[in-house]
Amino acid sequence: MRMIGVSTGQNITNVIPAVQKELAITDFLVIETSKAKTQNWFKGSEEVLNARKIEVTNLDISSNDSHIVEIKNQLKTELKTYNSPIIWNLGGGQKPQQIPAWELFYERNKRGIKDQVCYTNQVNASLIEVWYFNENAQLESKFLNIEVDLSATEIFQIFGYRILENPALIYSKGKQVSFTRTKDLFNFQDFRHFLFELSNNFEYLKNSQDPFSLEDISNTMKVKMNEIENSIASRLAKESVKYFNEPNQRNLLATALRGFLFGNKNKRGKLLEWLETPVEPKKLDISENLRVELGLNSNQIEVIANNLNKFTNYSKLSYYFEQIVSQRVRDFLQNNANSIIEAYSNLKIAKLENEGISVAEYDVLCVTNKGTIIVLDAKTFEFAQKDQDARLYNLQEASGIFMNFSVVLPLDYEDIDTGFVPPKLIDLAFNLKKRRAGFFVVSDSTPNSSYWLKKNANGVEKSKSKPIDLENWIELRPLQNVF
Repeated sequence: MRMIGVSTGQNITNVIPAVQKELAITDFLVIETSKAKTQNWFKGSEEVLNARKIEVTNLDISSNDSHIVEIKNQLKTELKTYNSPIIWNLGGGQKPQQIPAWELFYERNKRGIKDQVCYTNQVNASLIEVWYFNENAQLESKFLNIEVDLSATEIFQIFGYRILENPALIYSKGKQVSFTRTKDLFNFQDFRHFLFELSNNFEYLKNSQDPFSLEDISNTMKVKMNEIENSIASRLAKESVKYFNEPNQRNLLATALRGFLFGNKNKRGKLLEWLETPVEPKKLDISENLRVELGLNSNQIEVIANNLNKFTNYSKLSYYFEQIVSQRVRDFLQNNANSIIEAYSNLKIAKLENEGISVAEYDVLCVTNKGTIIVLDAKTFEFAQKDQDARLYNLQEASGIFMNFSVVLPLDYEDIDTGFVPPKLIDLAFNLKKRRAGFFVVSDSTPNSSYWLKKNANGVEKSKSKPIDLENWIELRPLQNVF
């Protein structure tokens, strides 16, 4: 059956009905306005449809973009000898293009040609609305559940984007997918304590790709003294605040470096001596269960980076948490009924015209059978408003307005009042609520239900049951509620 639709910046609304199997579309006539032609809106959609053996032809109305009568005449000429039923897709375009389509749908039915009209409603119902005339010439409608198998590659292609490199496919409905797992230790509270303590440790530089030890800093300073003097001196006062997690650490290092860079040799020597002074690592008591799980001979664990790498094969909490979120998403999808057709981790995208330049990266990205995208972003400490806005903007540009973006936090109900959870992580949950951003938590002490938090004069109040008065409370939903 032929489908006719108007090219739009949101061409997913044209493509979804075209690939809905029960509509059995074999060819698509796309109506293109001057803006659609200039912006090349339908290029990606045409490639996707052609690859699915749906032939695409174009009707250029750029000379009569908003002239209802002229557009209708062009369509009548195009369909002069076409007497087979058509499905008119009203997902794109504006009234000057949609009115001629509706009028021809009506007129062709009066001539006995059983045309239909469809509209993709992804906002509330995830339905394709179909309108038709019954045997008594009365207008009726029916509703089809959207059920499509558009891949992430196809959806991004529709909007002029492509996937870079080879993201890890973690799930594909009905298929076996190989997946490299790491040990999931998040269900141990004492290991979560270790992770948070380590992340606050001085030897982690917040914005570096890899952790640096005090020995690394010392060696760098001794070997490349002149270079670092020139590069750091001009940036120290304003930039040092970015590199460390705790204010006292930032101030300590800033003061020491100022003395090192601008002071005398004696001060430099003292700084190098301080840097080379061995630091006794903090030790945490751990449970017998965790001791056995980690294969340790002692009921204590040293808070050092080597231990994180030894037990998880990851160098930072943020990298490890991203992997845990990916694993748990995969496990849930494999073991529960869901609408996801495929899911990826660490997926990067780029504009088609930008060779290899990534515009966004997503920790976990899922594609639903409704032709929509679900993105999960694992965060362990901070997520600024500007970063959130940029990610939402890039995602909408690449996959359309019908998408879902949520943050995942490592906030276990059991940990809230222990004192080891970084306050800024709890603050992030409240900030996300203020921004009306979706967020979920990994909380093994409340694996299948929400819990609630409220700030008060003494800190944070928590509740497993929904408070009667919800004012100032925030709900923290479990990760699987995403689906």
